[in-house]
Amino acid sequence: GEGSDVPSAESYVTRLVHVENVDPNEVAQVLGRVKGEQGDIVVFAPQNALIITDLGSNINRMMKILREIDQPGLVEKVLDL
Repeated sequence: GEGSDVPSAESYVTRLVHVENVDPNEVAQVLGRVKGEQGDIVVFAPQNALIITDLGSNINRMMKILREIDQPGLVEKVLDL
């Protein structure tokens, strides 16, 4: 589930992640740069969600990045620069 911990072991995990404040297509592009070679990120637009499959350690790293960029008002702040 979305709130459950991801194992950090080097095994593949699939996780459904809802994006609250930013475009999931843009998030997929950002996370696509840090995913593993065999990892996959699918945008599920009807629920504003991503389906991420990768090693547990990579998913944990992507979740940290997602928490930083999925913030209310972040898009407006960037556009104001």
